Amino acid sequence: MRKIPASSFKLLSEARGAIAIQVAVALPVLIGFTALGIEMTTLFVHQKRMQSAADAAVVAAGSTGLTTAQSLAAARAVAGTNGFVNGTNGTVVTLNTPPTSGTNISTQSAREVVISKPYPLYLAKLFADSPITVRTRSVAIPGRQSVGCVLALSPSLSGAITINNNASVANSNCEIVANSTSSSALVMLNNTTITGPVYLAGGTSLSASAQITGRPLITNGSPLADPYGGVSLPSAPTVCSTQTNSAGDLVSPTAALNPGRFCNGLVIPTNRTVTLNPGVYFIDGKFEFKNNSALTGTSGVTIILNSTPNFTVGNGVVLTLTAPTTGTTAGLAFVARPTLSGTVSVQNGAALIVEGAIYLPSMDITFSGNSRTSGAQCTQLIARRIIVTTSLSFQANCVASNIKAIGRSQPILAE
Repeated sequence: MRKIPASSFKLLSEARGAIAIQVAVALPVLIGFTALGIEMTTLFVHQKRMQSAADAAVVAAGSTGLTTAQSLAAARAVAGTNGFVNGTNGTVVTLNTPPTSGTNISTQSAREVVISKPYPLYLAKLFADSPITVRTRSVAIPGRQSVGCVLALSPSLSGAITINNNASVANSNCEIVANSTSSSALVMLNNTTITGPVYLAGGTSLSASAQITGRPLITNGSPLADPYGGVSLPSAPTVCSTQTNSAGDLVSPTAALNPGRFCNGLVIPTNRTVTLNPGVYFIDGKFEFKNNSALTGTSGVTIILNSTPNFTVGNGVVLTLTAPTTGTTAGLAFVARPTLSGTVSVQNGAALIVEGAIYLPSMDITFSGNSRTSGAQCTQLIARRIIVTTSLSFQANCVASNIKAIGRSQPILAE
C-alpha cells in the first residue's frame, strides 16, 4: 500500500485551520444577517399593526363637531385601545391639522395622525446598537354624512337617554345621539345593550353588565342641530272636525277619517282599526287608544299634538304611519308642538311602526312592557328625553322618505 506523505497531512491540517478561521470570522456576520432578517420581519408586523391603529385613530379624530383638543384625545384613546398608548414605552401619538406632508397638506379640514414608537434590537446589535423607530401616518378628510335614528335633545339632563331592565336597542345602520353635555348623558343599567354606533355630547354611565357593542362610540362631541328645529308647523284650522263628538268618540265608527282639527281629542275604539286618509291631523287634548285598537295611515299622514296631550299607547295598540314626502310636514309622521311638555308612554305590547319621524322636541317618551318599534325601514325618534325598558330596533333606510337627516359629516381615509 502506498503511504501518504507526512507533508500532505500537514497541508490538510493547515487548510482545515484556515477554513475554521474563516468560519469563525464569518459566523457572527451570518448570525447577524439572520437575526436582522428575523427582527425586520417582526418590525414589519409591528408597522402593520401601527398603521391599522393610525387609520382607526384618524377616523375618530376627524369626527365632525370635535375641537382640536377633543380630536387629539379621541385619536389617542383609539390608538391606545389598539395597543399604542401615548407616552408609554416611547410611543408618541400626534395630531396635525392640516397634515404636515402628503397630498392634503393645504386641506384645512384634513387631519393627520402620526404614531411612532422605538423598538430595540436584540439579535441584530451587530448592525445597530440603538433602537429602530417605526413611524406610521394616516390622513382623513370629511366625507359621507352619518345617519342618526335616535336623538335626545335635552342639553344637560343626566340620563337624557336611559336604558334599563335588560332592554336592548338594535341600530346597526344608524347612530343613537344625545345632545346632553352631562357626564352621564347616556345611562345604561342591568344587562342592557346597544348594538350600533353612539354619538354623545357628554359621557356614559354603564353599570350592571350594560354594554355598547356598536362602533364608533364617540363621547364629548359637539351637540347636533335639531333637524326639524327650523320647520314651521302649519296652523290648526279654526273649524273643528265633525267626525268626533264632544267626548272624542267617532261619530261614524266604520268610516275612514279625513284630515282636520279634532278639538275634543280622538278616541280609537277597542279592537278596531281606524284608517287615516292622507293629510295633517291636529289633536287637541286626549289621544286615546282602547285595547288592541289600531290607527293606520300609510299614504302620507302627519299627526300633530296641538295642545297639552293625554297620550298613552298600550294594551296591544298598533300605530302604523307613513309621513308625507312633500309639503311643510315632509318626513314628519307624529309631531308635538315645541311648546308642549309631558310624557308619551308606549307600553303593554304596543307597536309604533313609523316610516318617518316621531318628533317630540320638548316632551319625553318612554317605551316599556314589550312595546316595539320594529317593522319600518326608516324611523327617526327625536324627543327631549328617551327612556327604554324593552327591546327596540331602528332602521335608517330613508332614501325615499324625504326626512331631514340627524347627522354629521364622517371622515374617510385619504392617505
